[in-house]
Amino acid sequence: MAGTGTEAPASGQYDNVACPFCGILCDDLQVSRTATGLKVNKNGCAKAIAGFERAVENLRDAMGADAPETRRAERQAAAAGAAAASAPAG
Repeated sequence: MAGTGTEAPASGQYDNVACPFCGILCDDLQVSRTATGLKVNKNGCAKAIAGFERAVENLRDAMGADAPETRRAERQAAAAGAAAASAPAG
């Protein structure tokens, strides 16, 4: 959905990220995606780095089954399965 603010930038870098890990609520962090999670690139204190860069083994476990990414992946898998089941044999 274009324009909803939920899309990830192509670069994988997020600017002006708000930090929820203490009461100051800094909103000028620069965070980027890595192969294993997130990396604080700029303006992060020790709490921000510890919070954003912590290991997350499984998105479903971390965010629950209602996470948008989890629901999207499940819908795509179901659609792919339905398409494969309805494809003509041969």
